[in-house]
Amino acid sequence: MQTRLSKKHLATRQLETAIRLFLSGESHYSAVITLCGASRSILEQYQKRSGKKGLVDHIQEIHEVLYKAKEKFSKTANIVNLKLGYVAHKHLFEGDVDEIELNRGRCAYDSIVATIGDFKPVFGENNNWIGRFLSYSYNNWKTYEEAEEYWNLRANNSCKVSRFELAECQLKTALILMNEGYDRISVITLSGAADVILCKLIDIDNRINFTKILMNNEIKQNNSKTKISEFGKELNDILAINKLKHFDKTDFEFEEFDIDELALGAISKAMANLLILKGENNLVFQGIKAWIECNKHEDWVARNLKSAT
Repeated sequence: MQTRLSKKHLATRQLETAIRLFLSGESHYSAVITLCGASRSILEQYQKRSGKKGLVDHIQEIHEVLYKAKEKFSKTANIVNLKLGYVAHKHLFEGDVDEIELNRGRCAYDSIVATIGDFKPVFGENNNWIGRFLSYSYNNWKTYEEAEEYWNLRANNSCKVSRFELAECQLKTALILMNEGYDRISVITLSGAADVILCKLIDIDNRINFTKILMNNEIKQNNSKTKISEFGKELNDILAINKLKHFDKTDFEFEEFDIDELALGAISKAMANLLILKGENNLVFQGIKAWIECNKHEDWVARNLKSAT
């Protein structure tokens, strides 16, 4: 069913889910980082449109005072995203190492703090989930320095983690959210991020990822010539993956989405690449497959399965 949603709703929902997941346990830290990154990306555009300043603006001001030079907004934003672990959770570039050192607990906590910092200037902090996080923080640590010390001493400080683990953790959380049914917006974001990593890992392994399989079928059927980058972007646009984590200058504030169907499409695409990479015995693959089997009689699920075949 098509639902009219604002970019504010998309940013808020993903921040709220990130906080809920963070408070529920460390197994969801990877999802927290990705959802905060998506929320912040939308909030940054709201700041620009309203003339307000956010985290990146304040970092730029500090840099200018210290070094007497001003950095570009995009460069500073990229550095922030790297420090918070956002880039590692949704990209795998040529030449990147498979294992990276990452304190996901620290990154998840800092990501929420940063996102609240970007949320507050444009929408305030009168939000139940933000209130819960601030209460949690205050009850555990009286200052940010105390929180920083705690996360630096945690066992997963500088823990080595593989790119596949980052992808699989996000898909696990996406499956849980899919089953809950409360926030399938976040299912799309997490599945999309995991899928990017899985595609690249398949490429590195010299196999054909699911996007290329679909593109090759399109070329055979329509005798068309399409670049993989263009085809991949079109596929992401169909699944609204980028619209849920970006608010470009030309974007409308309100758009209509069929969130349930898009979530099923996004997690199914990632599922296909997971099958290619790890086989059908992978537990996350089995979980997604079981969910589809249990819900295949729902009209919207059956309709999507029919169109997929």
